[in-house]
Amino acid sequence: GDHCNECPENMYGQGCSLKCSSNCLNEKCENVSGRCSQCHSGYRGDNCEVSTDLSPYWLLLLFYALVFVGLLLVQKHTRVNQLSETLNNQD
Repeated sequence: GDHCNECPENMYGQGCSLKCSSNCLNEKCENVSGRCSQCHSGYRGDNCEVSTDLSPYWLLLLFYALVFVGLLLVQKHTRVNQLSETLNNQD
């Protein structure tokens, strides 16, 4: 058979000059496109380039967003209470 397009398991592309993604399981990928046959756990996508893990960074960002929204709600509630007290005292 014709084995011109055969590359070592961890290489792909023209002249087998490109290395498969390190996120590919066993660094194995398709000869021409470099598409991974399987991804390490925690990764997905053709080249296993998309992380499926929630990094601590995103959890921290979510935490701060919730705190910020909470503070806004408390501030708004306090302002409404002050306004209603002011209106009640004008009687």
